[in-house]
Amino acid sequence: MLPLLLILFPMTFFGQTQKNNLEKLKNVWMLVKFEKFSKDQLVQNEAQIRINDSNSGSAQMGCNDLHFSFKIKNDKNIQFSDVISTKKMCMDIALENAFCKKLKTFTKYKIEGHFLILTNSKNEEMKFIEAAWD
Repeated sequence: MLPLLLILFPMTFFGQTQKNNLEKLKNVWMLVKFEKFSKDQLVQNEAQIRINDSNSGSAQMGCNDLHFSFKIKNDKNIQFSDVISTKKMCMDIALENAFCKKLKTFTKYKIEGHFLILTNSKNEEMKFIEAAWD
């Protein structure tokens, strides 16, 4: 009986941890720091992501509607995939292109206060603030 408990407890704990992490992530996050883009550019473009509870999300970086999938690996690691975009005629899509190109490279996340910070293996950061706290 004890060996069975030793197997089931970590599985239950890990499942609960993933659920708690998703609850923390599930929000609208406004982008405040990314590559060479100024905060004014990010605000003007209303750059934001929306994390849903179905391991999917959406983003707005100025013109097109962006969608992506994600998987929480543990309390620090995340994997983004399936980044897709509508194809509207837009004047300036530099931010959208950079976001779509880079999102999959971000593999670590942390929530500090009202901030969500994504990092990749090159220590590049994408920083967001909860929309309700800006």
